[in-house]
Amino acid sequence: MTKAFMGPSPKLTLAPLVTESTQSEQRGFANLLIGLFGAVRNPLAHVAKINWSMSEQDALDIFSLVSLVQRKLDNVSKSST
Repeated sequence: MTKAFMGPSPKLTLAPLVTESTQSEQRGFANLLIGLFGAVRNPLAHVAKINWSMSEQDALDIFSLVSLVQRKLDNVSKSST
């Protein structure tokens, strides 16, 4: 995620990074992806799933977050640099 979305020349961008606002959104999205992986994907990949309890509400909230991320990813552009 860091190589793809962060740094001075990210490989993928949400929008042209010409304003502080779009640069800030880009950094925030990258951090959101990193957090999503750290909080949801990594525990499932490293611990037996039968030992990881999750409420139905938490699962629904995660699906909502993943839906938002997917919509944003559907519209990224390859960086020209």
